[in-house]
Amino acid sequence: CDELKCSLGRSIMDVDEQLRKTRISFRSKNRPQNPHIIDVTDETKFDANITLSNPDNTDTRINIFSDIIGVDYLPREHVDTFNRNENLLLINGPTGSGKTIILQAKLIQWVKSSEQNRALLFIPTETESESYSLQRYQESLSKTKISNVVLTRTDLGIKITRIDGSDNELFYEDQLVEKIVSCLEDHQVVIVMLGKHTERWFAQIISCNKRKEIMVFIDDWQAVPDWRQIEDLQWSYCRSISEFAKEGRVWIACDFMQMNRLFGNRISNKEARPLTMVHECFLNNITILSLNLRNTVDIADILSKIRKQIIAVIPETKMWTIADEFFPALQPGHYIHGPKIVVHVIEKKVDRYDLMVEIMNNELEKLSNAGLSQVGKVGILYPNYPEEDNATAAHAVERIVRQRNFSEMVCARAIDFIHSAEYPAVIVIGRPEYLDFLYRAISRARVYCVVILRPELVQRQGTEERQQPPTKKKKERPSENFLADEIVAGVKMIRHE
Repeated sequence: CDELKCSLGRSIMDVDEQLRKTRISFRSKNRPQNPHIIDVTDETKFDANITLSNPDNTDTRINIFSDIIGVDYLPREHVDTFNRNENLLLINGPTGSGKTIILQAKLIQWVKSSEQNRALLFIPTETESESYSLQRYQESLSKTKISNVVLTRTDLGIKITRIDGSDNELFYEDQLVEKIVSCLEDHQVVIVMLGKHTERWFAQIISCNKRKEIMVFIDDWQAVPDWRQIEDLQWSYCRSISEFAKEGRVWIACDFMQMNRLFGNRISNKEARPLTMVHECFLNNITILSLNLRNTVDIADILSKIRKQIIAVIPETKMWTIADEFFPALQPGHYIHGPKIVVHVIEKKVDRYDLMVEIMNNELEKLSNAGLSQVGKVGILYPNYPEEDNATAAHAVERIVRQRNFSEMVCARAIDFIHSAEYPAVIVIGRPEYLDFLYRAISRARVYCVVILRPELVQRQGTEERQQPPTKKKKERPSENFLADEIVAGVKMIRHE
């Protein structure tokens, strides 16, 4: 076998290029062409072209998807979504289903369709360095010569006050809205990075920019509001969007499965109220994307199984009546395979921390030798909570990076700080029962993923059974655990005993 063609690095690079360009309709020896896939340059199917003016006063006709975003093919459901003309549209879909691609293309189409048109884009991160999606938007805006400006909390002068040590935040700045209005006069696109839990200011911003030539885009909406806040605030937030859409336009992309604290057996009727409220506001304006385009078939298959487990343990609350719309199933959207997910389960009683460091070091050494440092960073992801897990993982990563000089190759972050990031390869450090974290972290790996399950809470299935009190028999639901048989069957397991 030719080492150049068969190496891990070459495999990751080749597969990653196919995924990034969504080359998902190619025929293979054993399969017909992927059904329901459209060549984005085929104008008989749909028109995604715009005109750019050149310095010599000539015009160039280009395709938004292929020439600007770098996408060659799209499933029919994505094309149909792009072609919709509603003033208000909520695009809900699993991680990696191409929601940001649709928003990018629609934003460019909108701004380029008229010199008077403006766009207001909200991204739920506080700093430019934390936002992968911001980079993607800025690259496409630069290619299309669309003037834009990025406003962060620092730019807007927002002050944050914590009251009595609570999680509530109060924002106050009289010039906030005025500054955004002024920027919309000078730029075609204003990108606002207010971060999380800014629903009060969001409502004020869009209510003061209610004009038919302004279109609002919200990416990763599930991370913007504090869904635990009082219902009156959330209702006002949703209503402000609906009111704006009567004159302007609002397109929103989200994956409700990624909403913290609304997963599994922790959701009750009271906690489900924000989602039923959203359903009332967007009743006829929700579209579903179900096909995964970001990850290989092998990773998408595991994500689909994790997603099913999370949905299966939701108690029979009011959410069940709208579960299909808010938690749609994830399906592989192509035939592009890659390496299986490698899962290290540490079961040693001693030297557990050192073993975790050794596993990470070996994986990074392997990826470095394979040339990954030349094509993109390797993500190392760990949970924000509990603090012990966060601190232990962060310390281990710092130790490896410092000793082996992997700083140029590694991007290590807690999961809540990377809403939109994705990498050719990812190393995940977590616990088997934290399916919501594992779902989000694994989804960030386009081709290669290694999962290290922390030793302190790892248990073999069936080694311990809970004693149930003598109550009436309830409908059995599967346990919420990454080591479930249906998931383990699709990965490469390595146990360290």
